[in-house]
Formats: sequence, C-alpha cells, structure tokens
Amino acid sequence: MARKTKKWIAKAIKRPGALRKALGIKKGKTIPVKTLRKTAKKAGRIGRQARLAITLRKLRKRKKHGSYPGHVEKSAPTSATRKYFG
Repeated sequence: MARKTKKWIAKAIKRPGALRKALGIKKGKTIPVKTLRKTAKKAGRIGRQARLAITLRKLRKRKKHGSYPGHVEKSAPTSATRKYFG
C-alpha cells in the first residue's frame, strides 16, 4: 500500500478562498460554523470544500489544545488520584 504523505493538506487545497467567496463572506472574516455545516450537506465542489474546512477546523482545535496523537500532558496529581493511588 502506498505511504501517505505528510503534506496532504497543502495538496487538498486547490483554490484558497473559493469557499469563502462562494458563500459571500468578506475577505478576512471567518466562516460561521452554522454556515459550514449547512453547506457541507450540499453536493458537488462546494460541499466537499465545506467538509474539508470542518475537518481542518477540528485539526487546528486538537493541535491547539494538545490532544493530538502522541501528546502526553503531565499534570499534578489531584485529590482523587491520591485517594486511589496513595
């Protein structure tokens, strides 16, 4: 099986700004999530672009909050963990 490339996002975005322009949102403004979800249900190119935008939003959110694969967050033990693990 072919090995996946690490830069799949760069290859997936063929027309930067096309979704925003098609939805009639001004440059520099973010697309509301409600609009993205509604557009993602449509068929064709605009639907695919909206679904990709939702996916990329989730990836950015995961990376920002440190819950991406391979990340181990170290925290101080809480009273609950002390109770069970001494």
